[in-house]
Amino acid sequence: MTQQAASPAAELLGRFLALQAAGDLAGALSVIDQLAAALPDNDRIEAYRAYTLERLGRAAEALAAYTRAVALDPLYVDALHNRACLLARLEDQGAEAAFNQVLAVAPDHDGARLARTVLRAARLQPEFERARALADDGDQAGAAAAYRAILAELPDNVPVLQNLAALIAARDPQDATALWQRALGLEPDNLEVRAALGQFLFARGRLAEALPHLEAVVARRLDDAALGELVQAKADLCAWDDVERLAPRLAAAIRAGTPVIPMAAVRFGGDDPELVALAGRRFMAHVLARSFPRGVARRRHAPPAAAPPPVAPPRLRIGYLSSDVRGHIIGLLLAAVLERHDPARFELHVYRLNRRRDAVTDRIRQAVTSLVDVSALTPAQIADRIAADRIDVLIEMNGWTRDGSSEALAPRPAPVQLQWLGYPGTSGGDFIDYVIADDFTLPPGAGRWFTERVLRLPHTHQPFDPAIAATATPARDRLGLPEGALVLASLVPHWKLTRPVFDVWMRTLVALPDAVLWLVDGASEARRNLVAAASAHGVAPERLVWARQVSMAEFLGQLPAADLFLDTYPYSGHSTASAALFAGLPIVTLAGAGFASRVAGSVLRAAGLDALVTHDLADYEALILALGRDRAALAGLRAEIAGTRARAPLFDIAGFVRSLEAGYRAAWEQWRAGAPPRDITVASR
Repeated sequence: MTQQAASPAAELLGRFLALQAAGDLAGALSVIDQLAAALPDNDRIEAYRAYTLERLGRAAEALAAYTRAVALDPLYVDALHNRACLLARLEDQGAEAAFNQVLAVAPDHDGARLARTVLRAARLQPEFERARALADDGDQAGAAAAYRAILAELPDNVPVLQNLAALIAARDPQDATALWQRALGLEPDNLEVRAALGQFLFARGRLAEALPHLEAVVARRLDDAALGELVQAKADLCAWDDVERLAPRLAAAIRAGTPVIPMAAVRFGGDDPELVALAGRRFMAHVLARSFPRGVARRRHAPPAAAPPPVAPPRLRIGYLSSDVRGHIIGLLLAAVLERHDPARFELHVYRLNRRRDAVTDRIRQAVTSLVDVSALTPAQIADRIAADRIDVLIEMNGWTRDGSSEALAPRPAPVQLQWLGYPGTSGGDFIDYVIADDFTLPPGAGRWFTERVLRLPHTHQPFDPAIAATATPARDRLGLPEGALVLASLVPHWKLTRPVFDVWMRTLVALPDAVLWLVDGASEARRNLVAAASAHGVAPERLVWARQVSMAEFLGQLPAADLFLDTYPYSGHSTASAALFAGLPIVTLAGAGFASRVAGSVLRAAGLDALVTHDLADYEALILALGRDRAALAGLRAEIAGTRARAPLFDIAGFVRSLEAGYRAAWEQWRAGAPPRDITVASR
C-alpha cells in the first residue's frame, strides 16, 4: 500500500474507532465496511468488522468475519480468542476446539484456558453426575474409573479430585492423599478439602501432617467437625493448654449439631454420658446420609412367633464384624473367644474390615466356618454379604474407632445385632439392638444414654485370655528402671494422659522421693510437654522413665517390673487393666460417670479387687500415696492377685464364653418370640 493510498485508509480507521468509542455502532459498521472494501485481505480490519457485528447482535455475520480474519492470519491470537468466545456464547459444539486453537498458538493464554475449563466442566457435568450416582449405588470401581476419565480432561478440577480422593481413601490411602494435596495446591483456601485431608491423615496416625490442616480449618470455622480430630491430636502431644481451650468448643459444637467423631466426646467431653450419647446420634445420622445417599432399605426379619419352641435350641449362626482380625489386643481376645465357642450350638463367621493379616488372622480362620474380607466393600455391600450368609446374631466390634463400619448394620443384615468391646459408648443407631456391658460399666439407669438396650454379662464384659503369650520379665536396668525404686507405671497412649491426673502423679512423686513414673515414649513434642509439666511440680526429668513401644508379648512380659499401675481418667484402662492384673500388678483406678471411665473398675471387681476402685480424684490420690508408702501392703496385694488368678472370673475365659453365649441366646429368643429388645442380665454361672 502506497503512502497516498494509506492516508484515506488511516482516516477511515480513525473515524471507525471514534464512532465505536461514542457508541455509534451502526455508523462504525458503515465505515469499517468501506475500509474492508478498500482493503479486502486485511486480517485486522476483518477482525474489527467482526467485533462490531458481534456488538450489534449479528452473531452469524460476526462469526463469518472472525473466521475470515483467522484464515488470513492463523496466528492472530485476539481474533482466535474472540471467535472462540463467540462460539461459546452461541453454545456451539465447536467452541472447545476453538479455544484449543488459541492455546496451540498461545499456550499461556489464561483467558482461553479458563474458558476451555468451564466448557469442559459443562460438557462433562453429566459424567460427573454419573460418577456420583455410581458411588451412591455402591459401584466404587465404576465411580473411580468415571472420575479418572474426567480428570484426564480436567486435571485441575477440585470437586473431582476431592470426590475421587474420598472414594478411594480406604483402599488406596497414598493415592487419595496425593489427590487431596493436588486439590489444595489449586485452592489453598478450600476448607472442605483441607478438613478432609486433615481428618484422613489423623485417622492414619500421621499427626504431624494432619495438625496444620486441622488447625487451619478450626481457626476459620469454630465449630467445624475437624475440631474432634484436632483436640485428639493435641492430646496425643500432651498439649494440655490447647486441649483445655478446645474441649469447651468441642462440647458446644456437639450440642449445636456438628457431627463430631464420637470418640472425641468420649475422651474429652468431661466424662459426660449425655454428651457422648448426643455425639453418637449426630455422627451416626451424618454417616448414614453419606453412606446411604438414597436412604437405607432395611431388611425385615419375621420371627416365627407362632411356632412352638424347638425341642433342642437351634444352632445359631453368629457373625463378628471387626477391623482387628490380626495381632491386635482385640484380635487376640476375639481369637480366644472364638476358640471356646461351642461348635455344636454355634456356627461362627468373621468379617474383617482390614486387609492386614498375620498369625492371629490365621488362628481365627482355624476357629470359624468362614473368614470373609469385606475391607473393600461399601457398608451396603457388607450388609448384603452378611445377609447372604443368613447370620442370626451379628456382633459389631469397632463402634466409632478406626476402620469401623457400624453403619453396615443399618440395613439390618441380621435379625439380632449387638455392639461389643471396641467402643465404650452408644453407636447412636436404632438398628443395633444391644450393647454388651456389665452392671458396673453400665449400672441400672445408665442405659438411658444408649440407643441400644443393655445386655449385662456377669462380672465383666471384658474377656482376657490366660494363655496369651508373654516374654520373660527383663531386669529393671535393661528397662531403664532404677533398682530399689518404687516404679509407678502408666504404660498407655499419650492421649489418655490429662493434666488433673498427671498433677496427682507429680504430687505423689514429690511425696515419695524414691518413686519414678514409667511412661510410654512417643512423639518428641509429647515428651517435652510431659517433662515441662513435671518440672513445674519440681520433679526432675530423670524421674520420668520412658518405655519404648514393643510387641504385645514383650509388653506383658515387662509389666511385672513395675510396683503399681496408675490408671487414667476419664478414659480408663480396658485390656491394659486386665493385662496388668494378669501380670500380678495392682492397678488403682478412678471410676466416673461414663462407660469409658468405669471399665478398669469392672475388671478390678472381676478380679476381686474392689478396694482399688476409687470414685473421686482425692480418694484416687490418697490411695496411690498410701500404697506407695506401704511396700508391705503392695507386696500383699501382689500375692493376693497371684493367689486369685487361677479362680478369679476375670481370667476364666471358658466361663466368660459360656455367659456370652447365654446372652446371645437370650437376645435371639427375645427376637424369636416377636418381642422388642429389652435389657438382659445373664446370671452368674
